Amino acid sequence: MPLDNLISLEFTDEEVKEIDTSLKVLEKYFNKKMINLTPEEKRKYGRPGPKFMPWIKKILMYMEQIPELTPNYLKTGEFKKDVRSAEFLTSIKARIKLLNESVDDTTILIRKDIHQAGFIYYRNVKLAAGSDVPGSTSVYQDLKSIFTSRKARKRALEDYKEEKII
Repeated sequence: MPLDNLISLEFTDEEVKEIDTSLKVLEKYFNKKMINLTPEEKRKYGRPGPKFMPWIKKILMYMEQIPELTPNYLKTGEFKKDVRSAEFLTSIKARIKLLNESVDDTTILIRKDIHQAGFIYYRNVKLAAGSDVPGSTSVYQDLKSIFTSRKARKRALEDYKEEKII
């Protein structure tokens, strides 16, 4: 099997430092202001989608144009602040989602490349160990442990399934 290098990617030390600094800036602002809800809280509060935003903006327009229709316990300024924050976060979320998808896709290709290259190396070491090339047996024994543990897990699962049938 030929080695197909699906992607060739490298970040300079300066790029890594700049990306890390940028992420720290995002974390600085977001960690202070963001909320983490439990699954129960998410069910409780629901997830109003983006389709309601034009309706909300229309309400804000009327609240500002005809303030006498706004109940005195509903604060127009707070409502406006929440609308602006929702719009900003929706925009940020979309940008982060695109970045996240790019990072995921790139990581898939990089992991495929390194998995394929690692497997080629492993098969070569296995062949060398079978031919008694000095130093290869211990390397092969160490590297084959990933396959041994996978087989042991599979056997344990098969044993479990057989026990359940009886």
